[in-house]
Amino acid sequence: MKPFHLFLKTTVLASLLTVFFFLFAGPQVFSSGVSKNMPETISISLKLDSLPLQLNLNQGSTEIYQFDKPITGVLSRNLNVVELSVSGNQVTVTGLHAGRTGLKITAEGTDYYMGFRVNASDGSIPGLPDYLSVASVSEDTEPDLAFWKDVQPGLKNKAADLRYIYINGGPFTGWTSWDPDRPEKFSTESLRHGLIPFFVFYNIPDSVEDYTIDSTHVNDPAYMTAYFQNLDLFLGKVQGVLQGELFGVILEPDFLGYIKKDGHVPSPDQFVTCVAADTIAPGAGTLTTLVERINSTINLKKQQGYNLVFGWQFNLWASPFNGVNNIIRATDNLGYVLGRKAVRWSAEQTTLYGIQAGVLSHSASFLSIDKYGLDAGYVDTLDPANNTWFFNNDHWLNYLCFANTIRETSGYPVILWQLPIGHINATTTISAYTGQRFEPLDNSEKHYEDSTPDFFLGDTFVVESDLRSRYFSQNLCHDTTLTSHGDTITWGRHMKATAEAGVVSAMFGAGVGISTSGIGNPPTDQYFWIQKVQEYYLGGPVPVNWNAFNDCYGIAGCKPNVSISFPANGEGLIKSELKPLEIGVTAWSPSGELQSLKLTVDGTTATLDPSGFTHQRSWTPPAFGTFTIIAEASDGTNTGADTCVFDYTKFNPDLCGHPLWNKDSTYKDAGTQVSWDGNIYQNKWWTKGDEPGTGAPWDNPWTYLGPCPAGVGLPDYPADPDRHSEVTLYPNPVQHGTCTIRVKQTTPGTDWTYFLKDQTGRSVAGPVWLKNPRTEFTETIDLPSLSPGVYFLQLVSDREILVRKLVVQE
Repeated sequence: MKPFHLFLKTTVLASLLTVFFFLFAGPQVFSSGVSKNMPETISISLKLDSLPLQLNLNQGSTEIYQFDKPITGVLSRNLNVVELSVSGNQVTVTGLHAGRTGLKITAEGTDYYMGFRVNASDGSIPGLPDYLSVASVSEDTEPDLAFWKDVQPGLKNKAADLRYIYINGGPFTGWTSWDPDRPEKFSTESLRHGLIPFFVFYNIPDSVEDYTIDSTHVNDPAYMTAYFQNLDLFLGKVQGVLQGELFGVILEPDFLGYIKKDGHVPSPDQFVTCVAADTIAPGAGTLTTLVERINSTINLKKQQGYNLVFGWQFNLWASPFNGVNNIIRATDNLGYVLGRKAVRWSAEQTTLYGIQAGVLSHSASFLSIDKYGLDAGYVDTLDPANNTWFFNNDHWLNYLCFANTIRETSGYPVILWQLPIGHINATTTISAYTGQRFEPLDNSEKHYEDSTPDFFLGDTFVVESDLRSRYFSQNLCHDTTLTSHGDTITWGRHMKATAEAGVVSAMFGAGVGISTSGIGNPPTDQYFWIQKVQEYYLGGPVPVNWNAFNDCYGIAGCKPNVSISFPANGEGLIKSELKPLEIGVTAWSPSGELQSLKLTVDGTTATLDPSGFTHQRSWTPPAFGTFTIIAEASDGTNTGADTCVFDYTKFNPDLCGHPLWNKDSTYKDAGTQVSWDGNIYQNKWWTKGDEPGTGAPWDNPWTYLGPCPAGVGLPDYPADPDRHSEVTLYPNPVQHGTCTIRVKQTTPGTDWTYFLKDQTGRSVAGPVWLKNPRTEFTETIDLPSLSPGVYFLQLVSDREILVRKLVVQE
């Protein structure tokens, strides 16, 4: 039997012949569980004006419900849960599959709503879906509830499995002061509409959040005493409505990220807080005792009969990689192999820090990561390569690599949270609501572009410029679902790849309030996201292999968790010469200390020091070929293992079109391009003996341009796609004061806009609009107090995008 607490089914006694009413201030929930072999003669009478929030029966059972008015139609939100038939004022329901749905019942022109749960055939309550589920952020406002009530056939349906809401603001000025009934209302409406409620409990910060606020609060006994009272109050309010129905809690987004990144201590048990296991007092505890006490508080409720799952949220930025702006985009300036290695390293460090902090203790259920609080279109869409958060297909696959590394390192399932809405302009998808293509998003408030739905749910779109074409058709990962024909690009649906990465639920929704919304009446993305979700469900949701998780933290007899972090299983390494390979392994025991760790490479076994979490061993392949790595760890009683098979392939520079780098050659002139390890590099200054692709990116004289063969590598900085206009910056480099732009354009009277950006894509000057300049013109830039470094001037017209590098010296 699976030991994971999240998915142990809670056995309940199902009534065979009787309707049970909860006669207290909570929901009315009817339970019926007619055996498969019993005749379908039992009929339950219901009044449409006073429906219970939820009915339930067992899988394989059939029940007849008698209503007080003639029924003209019944629709189920989730089609695979129940089978329905209508005859007069009777509705016959058969349980098809364990799960939940919402019913829309129509009588005399009025719609009524009621949740429905199908238990397992033995009467046990189902946990999270056995397939990759979809969720949305949701309030209990009239527009949001109108969205969920809009149950329809086909692509206009609103099928989903979960919805989530924020319980936030801190214990003093937060939700209890401005919406104290928030947990009850959300639980009630979720139950009524057949959606599992999830709550983002976000109360270590209050009205603002950063490292200083969080660290101050967790060292304030009055604040943390009130925090635990707030947590207890919230859980009790939810239980008062759900009475044993399933709900979920995502804990404290960003908190662990801030402490890890800015706490300046090597491990969480060295970060001082005021919270110990049984005490709240100055200096009484650590980050670990705080996290474990939060988990213990929630687990105590589970032991008292609360049916809930919970987990902590991780951040992509918690373990920054030197020289990389946004770890998910590490492949941009490191190349595929080194970039993916950086992604896995960052995810490992973030996960191991969380494990040491106790996130898996006391029957925790999952781990969660977000993407970003704003849609990508909020920043820049003219050149998405300059927009840190406007991911292309490769970046999204890096994101799944990050999620998969969390799963492999921890053994726990992953929930993706706060995935943005929107889509890439201009989609070719036909709207089921208008019969026309979805209109482009104008990148105004709540109408921003983003690539998230395109990647997860699939889309075909037409790119608007060479810059966007080059960026969105990039395919370093050799994804077979990505195709490009002229200006038309197709991204295939990636829900299967998402499930294979260990993800069990994809939770979409606007983060910051100005972001695009996929729900509401109407949603601000014109129903694009929800229509794509319906395509996913109608095509058959992707199964989740729950048995793949080693989710038994703290349970005696749980085997050690072992994963080979580099190279990845199935990876192809292209090398110009045989050289040592640093094999990475993470190994830890959830129930005790490791006693032994063995690494077998190409048939030869070595013993490693089992202490710690991360391990490395240098190995030089005897030749190019395919090799197998096996890692085994034992705690003295139980053994865990992982296997990796990878290709080590010799690079053929003749297929690249660029000369092979030579360690003995002197490269005097900047701009020389060479090939090495299957990639193209360009030197930034005089160099000899500095191997491309090694060391820190800012120290190495070689800039990664892209993979071979020739023509695939992009120039160091985006160039003018039409090459009609000429632009010059002088002086360049510049020390202080001002800089002059000189532009010679072929079409006089064209309006231009310029921005000055740093290497992260952040604007440091501009935008400045230049109205109707002459064929040749100059413009003086007043430089702000800029630190020495490299900046980029971006000039944009309706015909061209020009990018030039500006160097600021001391």
